[in-house]
Amino acid sequence: LYVSGTGVGKLTLRATTFKDGLASSYAGGIFISSSSIVDINLCVFSGCRSTSTSSGGGAIKVYIATVDIYGTSFTGNTAATGNGEDIYVSSGTITIHDTCPIPYSSTTPFQGSALGIYGTVGGNTHSYSCVVCQIGYSGTMPDCTGYPCKATSFSSDDGSDGNFYCINGGDVGGTTGNCTCTNCDTGNFGESCQYTQHQVDGMSELFNKVSNYNPRESSSSYNTGNAIMSFGSIAVMAVGEYKCSGTGDNCQQSTKMLYTSALYGEVKCINDEATCIIDGEDTRQILYVSGTGVGKLTLRAT
Repeated sequence: LYVSGTGVGKLTLRATTFKDGLASSYAGGIFISSSSIVDINLCVFSGCRSTSTSSGGGAIKVYIATVDIYGTSFTGNTAATGNGEDIYVSSGTITIHDTCPIPYSSTTPFQGSALGIYGTVGGNTHSYSCVVCQIGYSGTMPDCTGYPCKATSFSSDDGSDGNFYCINGGDVGGTTGNCTCTNCDTGNFGESCQYTQHQVDGMSELFNKVSNYNPRESSSSYNTGNAIMSFGSIAVMAVGEYKCSGTGDNCQQSTKMLYTSALYGEVKCINDEATCIIDGEDTRQILYVSGTGVGKLTLRAT
């Protein structure tokens, strides 16, 4: 739909599904321009695409217009540029309301996923539904019940629509929006089996798993582990002493044994008796922690 002005009034689009639209210049769903005033109520935009190489707006593009959106959901819309996969605003005013239109004003809308936005959009930039439950849910608003989660082979499936991907084996359980994986492959754990538990036996293995600092300048005096564990994973140390070799090539440098940068997860002894001994031999600092990224680093019984 191409809207070029609304005269002296307002255009209201209500309870309409815009599906699999395609445009090379404007928007696969609706292009709104020329000082138009438009309300979009209780609509669905699904699978709309913009193939423009200079702008975007898979579902909606706004240029010099005023748009208000109520109880409208967006799913699977794309823009070739990655800009505004759902909504692209060149200029004008667009507001997404977290309330429902008449006669559903007393209903609290179901909030779905965050939208792909380019430009300035007012309100709360999420999908909303006031009547029909979102994909992955059964019932009628406001009484929506999540379906049992289903296993898929697509790594992007995060359970928001009931489809969920277990990264390292496992069985999918839970309901839409609360999917989990159980019975992960041996050595893996986490809600999507995304983390790995590594067994280390000796200083070389410990260094290679956790000492991830890589200096910007190349320097023969700095070493970096060659099999660093993924963020959030666990390194489990065998009981024993951990020391740098005579040449020190299994440690970070002559003054440090281990150096982590933005690494989070856990490094622990196989038991809780602190019998995994990292020995600086009165020569080296044992561990230098330079930030933990988006998580926490736990050191246990070492």
